[in-house]
Amino acid sequence: MSTKQKAPSSGKSKKSINPQIYLAIALIVMGILLIVGGIGMVQYIIQIAITVIGVIFIVLGIIDLVNGNYPVGIFRLVLGIIVILLGWLVYWVAFIVYAAITLIAAIAGLFNKDSDKISLIIQIVVSVIMLLFAFGSKYAWNFMNILTIITGVFMIIDGAYSLYQLTIGSRIRESK
Repeated sequence: MSTKQKAPSSGKSKKSINPQIYLAIALIVMGILLIVGGIGMVQYIIQIAITVIGVIFIVLGIIDLVNGNYPVGIFRLVLGIIVILLGWLVYWVAFIVYAAITLIAAIAGLFNKDSDKISLIIQIVVSVIMLLFAFGSKYAWNFMNILTIITGVFMIIDGAYSLYQLTIGSRIRESK
């Protein structure tokens, strides 16, 4: 005779939402903002992202200091302050680094047999456009506005495709 008893079930199963869905939605929203806001929106988005990253480092530094991990805490605190101060001055560097990292990750993903090739190709196209945007923004304002719109369109396509793969596409694969 077993002493374990099964906990009563309410009949409702809790389903957790895949965090990648939030990323897909964020891509769609950022794509819309780029199309509507133009080149000025790119600067605004990058500066907000840099500020958030700097604040995260500062908070982590404070937590480390409170926990007695002084060297790491001081390093993170100083790094957060530097990211916020310099990030607003040289935000294009952050933009270039992000685009380059995304491009390298997407190209590397093409060699993984389990990766979704369509999504990676879209990421490569977006990354190349972002790099063109970052390097060319100083020279041709109208060209940059066109690239901003194209980048926004591809971000929406990437987000929509990812959202499809995470929701409907996964159900189709599960049913097979």
